[in-house]
Amino acid sequence: DDIAGIEDVKQLVRDMIIDPLRNPNAATKWDVNKGGGILMFGPPGNGKTTLAKAVAHELDCPFYFATGADIRSKWSGEAEKRLRQLVREAKSNPVSVLFIDDLDGLLPRRGGYSVVDNRVVCQFLSEIGGFEPKENILLLLGATNAPWNIDEAVFRTGRFDEKIFVGLPDAAAREQILRAYVKDVPLSPE
Repeated sequence: DDIAGIEDVKQLVRDMIIDPLRNPNAATKWDVNKGGGILMFGPPGNGKTTLAKAVAHELDCPFYFATGADIRSKWSGEAEKRLRQLVREAKSNPVSVLFIDDLDGLLPRRGGYSVVDNRVVCQFLSEIGGFEPKENILLLLGATNAPWNIDEAVFRTGRFDEKIFVGLPDAAAREQILRAYVKDVPLSPE
């Protein structure tokens, strides 16, 4: 509720991620999977990272954050190892949020000239949505400014199931943001 605007995005997150975990009996009755993945895309600075942190806060679960720059390495095999460790650590909790920012930099379309990029994408695909049984719930959230640069296999079921645009805040949201930032600042009535 503290996040201004992006009501459609917040509602999707509630419907897909938060409500099934808060109401497991209803989720089972209606055959709604607990967990899943959402890729948020749009211009920078519009609340994608803040929303991911808010999901972990709402569910009172661990929050794991990484960017492509955090995972990449100049050493052969190191990026795949870092990605595997991050995902497995997040999966070790009963429920956790894994947020990957700048996803297009980490998981670009395969088939290019970078063998490292191809290996990192393959490592991600095997870690997320692989065939091993799921005992714990991993909530996968991602952010990018360029979703068209991401490998298509990343969007298959069990990975980033939904893509949603996070645009500029409207007038009401901008006012709410400004009020939040100046709430403790003495202002004149005008």
